[in-house]
Amino acid sequence: MEGLKSRAVALIVCIALILVGWFGGTAIQNMSGNLITAQASGLKANTVVMQVGDQEITAGEYLYWLTSACDVFYQYYGITDWDMALTDDMTVGEYVMEQADYYVSQYAAIRQMSAEMGIGLSEEQQAEMDNMHAYYVDYYGGEEMYAYMLAYAGLNEDLLYDSNMVPFLYVNVCEQLLGEGGALEPTDENLQTFAQTHGYTGLSDEELLMYYEDTSYGAPYDYVNTYIDGMEVVKTEHYDDINVATFYPALLTAREDLVMPTENTGSTEEPA
Repeated sequence: MEGLKSRAVALIVCIALILVGWFGGTAIQNMSGNLITAQASGLKANTVVMQVGDQEITAGEYLYWLTSACDVFYQYYGITDWDMALTDDMTVGEYVMEQADYYVSQYAAIRQMSAEMGIGLSEEQQAEMDNMHAYYVDYYGGEEMYAYMLAYAGLNEDLLYDSNMVPFLYVNVCEQLLGEGGALEPTDENLQTFAQTHGYTGLSDEELLMYYEDTSYGAPYDYVNTYIDGMEVVKTEHYDDINVATFYPALLTAREDLVMPTENTGSTEEPA
């Protein structure tokens, strides 16, 4: 399953699957039921909080990314005051919501672009997706620990599946864009425009091509960001109901209430 462990590096934002590294305390969640993130927010997981292009963003998806952003500030910087000013015109809470907005927009853009371009998963990619459950159960040493990790992360298998599929789609979108006849085919004109835009005029031809084709910051990155800028974003009234200052402390409490399984024989090496 090497592809499953490494594929995300090609995505604009590596999907930091919050299935690893958690130090919380088995609640085996009903896979169709509420997530602890939704419970902490007071919203139902399937409540639509945003419309990005033709993609509906549910509270479950949005709160996963919001939690990721909050965890960084809490775990690495010890931030607990979400109303604290981060800049002259933005609080920490506003900033993490802005980050979550961007992350869900990226994923929505890839899903929409792939649909417009008629791009799906290859047979090999689909096989890896179909084996995802078995892979993680084996990795964590059993169903109980796997279910605990899902619950702690604020994920269920549907959300995990959808999130893991997007990096595959992104790779396939990039291949088509960069391929012969694609919008980003590395022609001399496209390469020179990219070099002028980013100040790469001093690079060798080989270096410029490497920078251009890099899917994490090169021409595909620019292309997707431009695509995102053209997508209409509508936030519902339920988006306005999300208050980071009350949501994240409630989530921390919900995590503490989870009981970690006593046995875990899975690997201790973090998957990429």
